[in-house]
Amino acid sequence: MTIRRLAALACVGTFLLVGCADRSTPQNKQDKLCVEMGEIDGTITQMTALAAAGGGANAAKFRDLREKLADQWADVEKASRDVTSFQITRVRETYNAFLQTVNGVNDAATMTARYVEIDRASGNFAVARLDAYDALGCA
Repeated sequence: MTIRRLAALACVGTFLLVGCADRSTPQNKQDKLCVEMGEIDGTITQMTALAAAGGGANAAKFRDLREKLADQWADVEKASRDVTSFQITRVRETYNAFLQTVNGVNDAATMTARYVEIDRASGNFAVARLDAYDALGCA
């Protein structure tokens, strides 16, 4: 082998080693948590809007979104484990309170009857999320 080939192989090997390394920074991990919290907040906001509008078709969409919350919350929990500098305690509390409010809402009448509670729980979650955004430096 020529010296050029050896040098090229060494460059490729170094590139692969560096390229495969974990490049996660604390800021990247915080950004991921911010994104996950934002996504669940969007779902909660949609559910609140559906409750305000009422109607049978909206009740079906409401139930679908409620089922989506569990997966989204799992993503928030997973992302939060990577951010050791911040605890999601308040976000978790307000999420659980929202979940308690929407559990059992399966039809338009119940959705309309619980709208005020849903709206309040949604607002509390939004405040907790915004406080977390401030603490994490989310964009």
